[in-house]
Amino acid sequence: GLSETNASYAGSIYNLGAFAGTVMMSILAVRLPLGKLVPAMLAMAAAAMMWFGSVSMGVAATMACAFLIGVLLQGGYNGVWPLAAGSYPSAVRATGIGWAIGIGRSGAIVGPWIGGQLMAAKVSLPVLFGTYCIPLLACAACVFTVQRVTANRIDRN
Repeated sequence: GLSETNASYAGSIYNLGAFAGTVMMSILAVRLPLGKLVPAMLAMAAAAMMWFGSVSMGVAATMACAFLIGVLLQGGYNGVWPLAAGSYPSAVRATGIGWAIGIGRSGAIVGPWIGGQLMAAKVSLPVLFGTYCIPLLACAACVFTVQRVTANRIDRN
């Protein structure tokens, strides 16, 4: 419901939040366990996205929410890669991370298509944003699970 100008600003503010989230992740990653931090940030990003798509807000609140989504989504996402690097044995690390990136890119192809289909079907914003939250929550669950499995493997060795 934003004007074209404000929608453009919201996109820019989201990207500013993404930058801030990436910096924040790099600072927090040396202080907190990534296996807990990343899922928490992705789950909070999903909550912020549901808020963004479900609650009518003024322009300032919409911009603040877009910034918050950028911080949490990109900050959380950028914490996935160091976890992935530590999850694979060195002999298959490059292949494992390459496959993870490739599978992730498939989401970058399918996601906009699904979003377009949902918009063409005129689904409500809460349903649209709820659909966007599914991969976020799946990623958070996978990160949590992989971290636990990796920690158990290390403990046994």
